Amino acid sequence: MKKVILVFLILFFAKSFSFPIWYREVSFYQIFPRSFYDSDGDGIGDLVGIIKKLDYISSLGVGGIWLNPTFPSPSYHGYDVVDYYSVNPQFGTIDDLKRLIEEAEKRNIKILLDLVINHTSSEIEWFKKSEVRDEFFSDWYIWVTKMPVIEGKVGWSKPWIRGNSPWEVWSFSRLRKEYYYSAFWSGMPDLNLRNPKVVNEIYKIARYWLEMGIGGFRLDAVRYLIETGPGEGQADTEETIMFLRNFNSFCKKVNPDSFNIGEVWTGNHIVYKYKNSLDGCFDFELREVLASTVGYGPKVGKFYEYFKRMKDITGSIENWKFFYPFSSNHDVTRVHNLIFRRPDNFERLKLFYTLLFFMPGNPFIYYGDEIGMINSPYLRGDMAYRDPMVWDDSSNVGFTKSNPWTYVNPDPVINLKYQKYNKDSVFNHFLKVSYIRNSKDVFVNGDMEIVSNSLPSRVVSFVRYNITNFALVVVYPYPSETNVVLYFDAKGSTKLVDLFSGKEIYFTNNEIHFYFSSYTNLVLFGSSK
Repeated sequence: MKKVILVFLILFFAKSFSFPIWYREVSFYQIFPRSFYDSDGDGIGDLVGIIKKLDYISSLGVGGIWLNPTFPSPSYHGYDVVDYYSVNPQFGTIDDLKRLIEEAEKRNIKILLDLVINHTSSEIEWFKKSEVRDEFFSDWYIWVTKMPVIEGKVGWSKPWIRGNSPWEVWSFSRLRKEYYYSAFWSGMPDLNLRNPKVVNEIYKIARYWLEMGIGGFRLDAVRYLIETGPGEGQADTEETIMFLRNFNSFCKKVNPDSFNIGEVWTGNHIVYKYKNSLDGCFDFELREVLASTVGYGPKVGKFYEYFKRMKDITGSIENWKFFYPFSSNHDVTRVHNLIFRRPDNFERLKLFYTLLFFMPGNPFIYYGDEIGMINSPYLRGDMAYRDPMVWDDSSNVGFTKSNPWTYVNPDPVINLKYQKYNKDSVFNHFLKVSYIRNSKDVFVNGDMEIVSNSLPSRVVSFVRYNITNFALVVVYPYPSETNVVLYFDAKGSTKLVDLFSGKEIYFTNNEIHFYFSSYTNLVLFGSSK
């Protein structure tokens, strides 16, 4: 009888208390492995280099690391995979990756792999065998005997645009004498995810890495997994969304704590369609909004428009947390470049991080953004924001002891060594906002509302709150002095503490008066009781 009662109590309390989901609690750090830190002197960043820098990464207050593709690949970026069960020998070995997982876990950090399931490399054995009509692999890719052509204005084209140019996505195989679908380019043929054999292989790959200890996956280009036809049928199809739902469910069976976040690069109203299929998606809208809000000629109104739009889309903060904000990534210009070469750009970047960390959602930080790295002036296109991490002001920026794989981007100010010892640096401000977010649950799980102020076109003001505490966040992105009044019902509180300075602010009514001399951010903490 006692055993029955004990089991009942365990079940009762298990249902009564919800345990935190790790990926809803932590912030993340994205690393382009080739450019982070070279441990063996060959000029290429590697997994051991990341291990050597884990204490630094941990000091940033993050709980997860997203690695850009680590699989063997003929390209420098790795998004055309030739072996899903191994590690690019330029980065190290399977044992190095296992050690990285173990060492990260000691610091309460989980590793996410970048998993590319929309396409493979044309050099992978799967495609080579498919080209010669191998019985097992023949229909692992999407083959047609004639190039599909459709009349009218909308036809086959790159799936992120509208057009009628099928030659952009249908490539000819001289071996097979047929066309294959390749949304990105001929060297990246799309997998046929309607084929159960392909799906089973994808599941096998996921199991392999999850059982090794990976925390989950960043899923590349998931809008384009399964096509139903030209135009609108090339992105965001119901079959794609269902495939991801099944894939995510499978990963949860292997590891209930696994985390799958998707790259759905489009407007948030479309991104939200994936809400029940993935654990999260990146918020591409917010980065541009925040940069406009704090940039030169600030457009504060965009912030308020974004807030209203997200409330309409999601309906609740819990749903809003499906969207993961980010500073930059390997596909977009660095955030500092959005406000660079403008007056006081470093001060504006600090304001960006205040908003990024205190908004709903769990931020991803692209390596180097914490020190304000800018695009390389020596490189073009995507390469410009994939250059080596600037650790110090030496000739090879502390990245390698030999010739780096690409141009380094030295700067007298934008390097970690300099900024560590400058108390007013972007890096030290970044550490403050990260620490505050981690130490106050209201920023992780609290609700959010806009707070009225006397200068709504010039001042951002909102509150994060729960049943015990609230935090007023105020950002003023202008160089000139001003007075502003905040209209806020503190529900009995008479004292607020600025979490940046420790200064106490007392008030007796629902108005708080401020004088701002120039760029200002405040985080005023109080009790809701």
